Amino acid sequence: MEPKFTCEELLFIKKATVFLSSYLFILLILASPGCARYTDQPTDFTGVVPIEGKTTTHTVKAGETLWRISTKYGVPLEKIAGVNGLSDPTKIKEGMILIIPLKYSDENLISKKSDTPTFTGDVKLLWPLKGALSQGFKDEASGRHDGIDIKADEGTYIKSAAAGKVVYSGDQFQGYGNLLIIEHSEELSTIYAHCKSFLVYEGDEVPAGHIIASVGATGNATAPHLHFEVRLKNTAVDPMLYLPIKQ
Repeated sequence: MEPKFTCEELLFIKKATVFLSSYLFILLILASPGCARYTDQPTDFTGVVPIEGKTTTHTVKAGETLWRISTKYGVPLEKIAGVNGLSDPTKIKEGMILIIPLKYSDENLISKKSDTPTFTGDVKLLWPLKGALSQGFKDEASGRHDGIDIKADEGTYIKSAAAGKVVYSGDQFQGYGNLLIIEHSEELSTIYAHCKSFLVYEGDEVPAGHIIASVGATGNATAPHLHFEVRLKNTAVDPMLYLPIKQ
């Protein structure tokens, strides 16, 4: 004989199933290798194979020149200077974060991670806000930083990088502070951390460019900024490879 349930019991079972599915999805994203294991210390980019026409970041080391950096990435010096607004290419300092416009996808310039997923969809990301980069993406044995940090005044509005559904809004993951996760497709999700306040919540559908939160310094943050991550198939990838060159 099949078990019989009342309407109230069936409704409770349905709600519990939906809740558990969403909870497991969030845990899978944030429990993936390297998640929440980042610091606010200056980093350098090693990353993955660049996509043609996209960008990455480079943190200037002691003694480096713009010519040496341009040679490393195979990008003309004047292009790097132009993108970063450098009227005098000799005026770069240690710790400065430069945007590198990658013209070619060259595996000899930047080492490829064999386990790094590629995105096959057609979702195009927008910058979640305008501001200077204070830290770039880093993925190496000596340490990692799973996204980029964008400086902004506390309370500055944060926008969704693409249309999608908010699958998490809360502060239960160590280091991230107030955190939003937006799922854009089965493959692609974006993460917005250290928020001061939320303007959307779990379950909300948001269009691209919609205001979703404000900049704060919650969690592992010493100053107001947005920690922004892009995850493909639950693996963190360099957001600069998927964002437009200009904010």
